[in-house]
Amino acid sequence: MYIKMASKIKSILFVFILLFLFGCDDNGVVGVDQNEYPYAYVEDNDCLPRAMIVREALINNGIWSEVVLYYFEEPDNTGHAVCVYVYKGRLWTYDSLGSYSIDVPKSLDDALFIARQAEERRRSKRKVRSAKFL
Repeated sequence: MYIKMASKIKSILFVFILLFLFGCDDNGVVGVDQNEYPYAYVEDNDCLPRAMIVREALINNGIWSEVVLYYFEEPDNTGHAVCVYVYKGRLWTYDSLGSYSIDVPKSLDDALFIARQAEERRRSKRKVRSAKFL
C-alpha cells in the first residue's frame, strides 16, 4: 500500500514539475540563469510541444487532458497551444502563464469555446479566430 502511494506521489510531483518548467513565453523562468539551467529556459514557439508533454504526463496519471491549438484574428496568423484538463471536477487550461479554470462548454468537443475562455481568463485582448484539438 505504501509503495503504491509513494509511486502516485512521485507521479503527481513529476506533473507539477512539468507544469512549472514548461510554457509558451520567450522571457524564460524568472531568476534562472539560462547558462546554468538551459532546460528551464523557455524558447519561442515551444507552446505546442510543451502542451503535448504535459498532456501525456497527465494522461499517464489518469487525468483526462487534450491539447487545443488555436489561431488569432491578427493578420500575421499567429497562434498558441494550451493543455486543457479536468481536475477535481473543474475544467482547466495550462500554459506558461499557469493554470486557469474555465467555464465548461456545452460539449467538451468545442475547442473554439475552450480557446476563447483560455484567452479571456488570461485577460488577453487577442481574439481567437479558430481552434482544434490535436
